[in-house]
This record gives sequence, structure tokens and C-alpha cells, in this order.
Amino acid sequence: MKLDKSTIDYIDIDLNGTCNLACPMCTFNYLDVDPPNHLPLNDWIKILDEYTSLNLVYLAGAYSEPTLYHHIIDLCKYLVKRNVKICINTNASARGDSFWKSLSEVLTPNDEVWFDVDGSTKDIHAVYRVNSNLNRVLHNASVFRSDKCNDHVQTIRFKYNEDDIDNVKALIKSEGFNKHSVIDSDKLTKCVNTPYKNPFDTDMISAVAPIEKKYNALAVLGKTILNNKADKQISCQSLSNRSVHIDHYGTIQPCCVWKERDIKNWDLEYDHILEFKHDECYMCEKSFAKHAKLLGVYDAYVF
Repeated sequence: MKLDKSTIDYIDIDLNGTCNLACPMCTFNYLDVDPPNHLPLNDWIKILDEYTSLNLVYLAGAYSEPTLYHHIIDLCKYLVKRNVKICINTNASARGDSFWKSLSEVLTPNDEVWFDVDGSTKDIHAVYRVNSNLNRVLHNASVFRSDKCNDHVQTIRFKYNEDDIDNVKALIKSEGFNKHSVIDSDKLTKCVNTPYKNPFDTDMISAVAPIEKKYNALAVLGKTILNNKADKQISCQSLSNRSVHIDHYGTIQPCCVWKERDIKNWDLEYDHILEFKHDECYMCEKSFAKHAKLLGVYDAYVF
């Protein structure tokens, strides 16, 4: 079964392969990622024009800071003209007032910009968002903010900021953001047998104890599944959600999980995925997905 671009509803995009921060759990800290690249705007338009049923573009990807892409404003104009919803996830630690004002003017009330805020003070925020300044994030958000109500905040809950979440909620409310989502930290070291390049305090920058316990239980289940793949069935989210990931060179992967695990050269065929030829696809194995949903951590595994 080959990818049919005309049926794709949702695309997750890595725009540039670069970032201005040094977050400890980021892909940059455990893989030698492809060098930065800024595809010309016309190349992106040519690529996206092939997806005639496209309804949503998520500008976050596996490790890119989307606001650093040289042509992001014009790319957003193109998507708005096509009536494609835009979701941007940003650390908001770059660019000046004119950029954030322009972005605000281009985006519609249907679009979403999610600002990363992981602490109620500069020091707490910067424990994970290394090289980010909370005051600058809040300032840039205030410049972007308008009556379109499309400014939102995402906060990652770690062990180190668990007791600060209520303070973050109060800060977000006082700043006037439209929405606030608190998600739990991902699993430590996504690539099997791949250590982090720059070590950090994994006792503090990790999931809170109840979530970590669920991750550990699922890790055992994942190993059991991989040791007995013969009768297992894959429910590929790329197929069911009609979605793909495209990196900063225009390379297509079924999802950003492949990018985060450095799987290259997808031939756009789903047969090998459905036949469980790739160990990384254990997260979409039906019994694993069922247990992850029951434990309430499904979103941490399937993108």
C-alpha cells in the first residue's frame, strides 16, 4: 500500500533543523541530526501543493524551532490562502517585535500558536528551556496577542517543576493567554542504547513518579512484543490519521517518531510498517496502544 498524497489531511513539518535552545531531552542531545536547511519558499509550496486534501499543518516537527525559518511568514500566508489550519509550537525566544506583530496579522482566529512556558519564574523555566528567558517569551507573546484569541501555552510537567504548576497556571491567567495545556514529560532516551550527549539530572528532568511508573510498565510490555512479533498487528497512525511528517529537506516519513529515531529512506510504502518490519513501530502495535490508552499516556507514544 503506497502513500497517496491526495488523501493526506495533516502534515507535521520540521522547517529548518535548527534551534536556539539546548533542552536536555531534545533530539539534538541524542542524535547526530541532519544539518540545518532552509528550503526555499517555492520548494515548500511545490511540495504542499501535492497534498490537495490538506486541512492542518503543524509547524513543530521533531526538533526545529519554526520561527527561525527564513520564510515562515510567507509560508503562513500561503497556507492561510489555502484555508489550511496552522498550529505553531514555539519556544518564543527569538525574533523581535516586528516579527511577532507580522505573524499575528497573518494568522487567523482558527490558527494556533503554542508558547512554551515551563516555570513561573525565569530560573524555573530555564531548568529545561536552557538559553530561554521567560520575560522575553512573555513579551513576545504579548506582542503577538490580539482579539483573534489564538495565543496558547503548553507547559511540560517534570519532577523539578511539579510543585510549580499552580504558579504557572496563575501566571498564564494573569498574562491573558487564551488556553493553557499541561502535558507530562516524555520518556527518557527515546533511542534505544543511545545515551544523551550532554548529561543532565535525570532525577529531576523526567516524568513525575506516577507517570514514570506507567512508562516503565509499558517498556516491559514493549520488550515482550518485540520478542514475539509474529502474531502482532500494527495500527499505523499515519494511515488511520491520514498524516505524514516532512523534514527540512523535504523528505517524507510516516511520522516524527521515525525522524526522532533516525530512520531514513522510507519508500512511501506502508506494507513493511504493517508487517512490523520496523521495531520502532511497536508503539502502534494494537495491544501496546490499548494498554497505553488504559494508563492514560497514549499521547506520549503516538504522534
